[in-house]
Amino acid sequence: MKKILIVALMIVLSVTAFSYTSLYNFSSGELNTPLYGKGAGSGNSEIFYNPALNPSLMFSKDRYYVAVGFYGISHRETHSQYIFDTYDNTVGKKNIYDNSFLYGEPSYIMGYMPLGAVSLSLGYENLISKDYTYNKTYRDDNYVILYDESEASIGNINGYFLSSSYAVWKIKAGINLSILQGDGTNEYSVIYVDPAKTDSSYSIDEQYSGVRAGAAITYSPVASLEIVGLYHMQTIVKNSVGADYTGTDTLSLSYDTDYILPNTVGLGLKYSPINRMPSSLMLNAVYERWTELNGAKTE
Repeated sequence: MKKILIVALMIVLSVTAFSYTSLYNFSSGELNTPLYGKGAGSGNSEIFYNPALNPSLMFSKDRYYVAVGFYGISHRETHSQYIFDTYDNTVGKKNIYDNSFLYGEPSYIMGYMPLGAVSLSLGYENLISKDYTYNKTYRDDNYVILYDESEASIGNINGYFLSSSYAVWKIKAGINLSILQGDGTNEYSVIYVDPAKTDSSYSIDEQYSGVRAGAAITYSPVASLEIVGLYHMQTIVKNSVGADYTGTDTLSLSYDTDYILPNTVGLGLKYSPINRMPSSLMLNAVYERWTELNGAKTE
């Protein structure tokens, strides 16, 4: 009974610890942050467990596999201002900014299908999510309200990936294609109490798109040892922006901005002693080549 409970617990942990990546981590696979969920549970192990990064993965030779993950982020940020007397002694403190939110959504949905010596992994990953609000009231030394400042930023970028792997002898090789899509909005305003002053605001809409491809190979000289090599091509993520500015004048702009995900080369080594569950030794290194791009804007 004890062994059954241990196995059941490990299955639950393996699902909840399935690697989650942000957009930058999606390119390199190695810079997980505990803030974004399952990276804290699996460590820097994207290279061994994430088919979006390592397409040579084969989870099973004869069974289907489905993984679903959900993450939540609790965020709070406070700013305080100290009050001093004429002798620079602290006489009080007041909060001038307090912002918090709880945000969550499915972080990945992945299905795996074995087809003999070939396997397919099809999935969705939430790469970036932002849900940020900022509100602050400005006052003079007599605590009279001067103006209110507010900002709201909402958006996400998702990756839809297809990985295919082929096994022969002690080698597994695979290719990967990921489509990146997303959108976002950013709104900002300053509202004055004094009617003689002009309020100002802007609204920005963004649309993200890009395609990323890669390949990987895994060699297992013995059952307990895996040597992984992978490569991902340089990818341009296009951001189409539309912006409206309102103040003393009204201005509308539209332009494109390109972001580059780098060429990525990775090498990993995983050793899992047979019948020594869950002991594993994992070593990996990733090299990235970044390129600056200054693209022209069209208005």
